[in-house]
Amino acid sequence: LTVHKGSCSGSSQSSSASGSSSDSVTFSWGDSWGSGDEEWMYIQVKTYSANVCSSYTLSVQGDP
Repeated sequence: LTVHKGSCSGSSQSSSASGSSSDSVTFSWGDSWGSGDEEWMYIQVKTYSANVCSSYTLSVQGDP
């Protein structure tokens, strides 16, 4: 699981789980009052060893 910020070649964070049943990545940036702080995030999911016909879930959580 890899998350890229800004573009597919932008800075990235990757999980280090390497095939566990659950991966997670945390990516954050500062917040400036009164200005646009939005970012495009690109999520890349690669299977390690899985049945490609199975069901999978991807959850994304923003600021609470």
